[in-house]
Amino acid sequence: MESIIEHPERYPKKKSNFRQIALRTFPFIIIYTFYKKEGIIIINSIFHTSRNPRKKYRRK
Repeated sequence: MESIIEHPERYPKKKSNFRQIALRTFPFIIIYTFYKKEGIIIINSIFHTSRNPRKKYRRK
């Protein structure tokens, strides 16, 4: 989380406005959106890497 807060634009956009970072110690990916103008970071999902990757950006 510190990495996202300190450097939110470090990670490239993957789909639309979503960015993602893989955790080193756990098999999870954090999907987030960064709104530069407002300085807001929104965590959209925490995705387990063993799940179907097509569901990564879907919302329930």
